Amino acid sequence: MSKNLIAFTTSEPCCQRTSVRFAKIRRCRSSKTQSVKKQQRMRDWPSWCWNNGRPKKEADDAWKQRHIETVMNSERMNESVDSKVGFTGRLLKAEYKRLSLEQEQDVYNSNARQLINKLSTKQAQKEEEAAEASRINCSVAVLGALEEERVRQQQERRMRIIEENQRLAAAKREADKEERKEYLKYDP
Repeated sequence: MSKNLIAFTTSEPCCQRTSVRFAKIRRCRSSKTQSVKKQQRMRDWPSWCWNNGRPKKEADDAWKQRHIETVMNSERMNESVDSKVGFTGRLLKAEYKRLSLEQEQDVYNSNARQLINKLSTKQAQKEEEAAEASRINCSVAVLGALEEERVRQQQERRMRIIEENQRLAAAKREADKEERKEYLKYDP
């Protein structure tokens, strides 16, 4: 006898027999649904995804290898063209990779020109500041010399005035002496 019949012919209570029967039916149905689902998946997936009798790892490895070859051999990854030009003569934005060598060199040249201009401007500013500092130092030296000359001339003028005053004072003293002598002569 089969197991199904044994379960029904035992002396178990009725509710136990039915639960055993439903469990076996559930197991049978679940295995059937799994195989049906597997068949549906195989039908829905493209043919290159089936393992064709090979183990799954081999199929995955083959798929990965095919993907790698496709990517490595694609025109986009080979980068044989810097940028594609469309029918209108404009660059295609999606296919733009980089500047051409001439354009890249032009960028480097313009950057170098800008750097040279910036450095020459800085150098010119430094030279102008040095020239301005030199003019300021020269002006300070000239003004210092003029100030010293003015002080020297003031001292010289003061010395001449003092000498003149001393000469005048000496002359007045002499005149006063003479005058006193004259005055004393007439004194009765």
